[in-house]
Amino acid sequence: MHDGNPKAKPIKGLCNHLIDLSQDNSKLLADIHATLKLFLGAQWQQFYVLPKENVPDIMPTLDGPEGQRVNADSFSFEEYSFSNREEIFDNDDQLPETVESEASTEAPWLFTTSALDQLKKVIARKKYQVIALAVILGLIGVGWYLFKLTSHPEKTVVKESTQSNTPAPVAVAPLAQDISSTQRPKTDVLPSFIPLAGHDQAFALQNPGWERYVGTGSEFRVFLSNGKIKAVQMLATNGHVISESRLKTILIELTGTDEYSISSHEQQFGFQVSRATVTPKSDLLIYRKESAVHAFVVSLD
Repeated sequence: MHDGNPKAKPIKGLCNHLIDLSQDNSKLLADIHATLKLFLGAQWQQFYVLPKENVPDIMPTLDGPEGQRVNADSFSFEEYSFSNREEIFDNDDQLPETVESEASTEAPWLFTTSALDQLKKVIARKKYQVIALAVILGLIGVGWYLFKLTSHPEKTVVKESTQSNTPAPVAVAPLAQDISSTQRPKTDVLPSFIPLAGHDQAFALQNPGWERYVGTGSEFRVFLSNGKIKAVQMLATNGHVISESRLKTILIELTGTDEYSISSHEQQFGFQVSRATVTPKSDLLIYRKESAVHAFVVSLD
């Protein structure tokens, strides 16, 4: 086999596994089967595939021309080269050892499975965040209205206690009207913090009563009823947050004060929602995450 090659080295035990190709098909296949199983060892189960039960479909390929059968056998031996068998047969008393390849064959599968699981988790988390953001935007739109319905009894109690502690000659109702007129902006003029250049006209057509204004890092939504501002929403966008100082500045312009009293906390879609009272006629919803303000709603009665 290596005639004329001075660097060729004899392969010990190679002649012990010669196969006689002149024998009948069944004997030839049995010898090939036994030889390959001996060489592959434990790896035999990874490569060996049980023959199909449909014997008539397999037999015609075995009865083909001799040249074709020889090429198939030659291809099988080329795929499993024996050029490195010299190291395996150094010990005459041992059969060729099986190369431990379970770790190398299973590691890629484990890595692929882990990567797929991680990818599924990322996709699920992103989908959850998108859904949560959409729901939050909807909640912000109706939150001020629901909060106003639930907080009216508390407002009535505050009004009655204020009137009972006030001397009789003082007219409480006109005073409240004067305060509200000075604290609120004019009905036909939007607050100064609204970015008028970012007016979204299409939003008003789809959401009657609402006006949307988009600024840098935030957007505002204003609800008008009979020409009066009833609610103002602010939502941080593009990874921005709302500072406490800006929240208080907006409260002063809308209500005349930056003080508010928190009455309750609850968790909604990963946000801590704080309900607060600013004045007897104005309420506040604050959406926080990790103590940072991401959105708030001011409702005006």
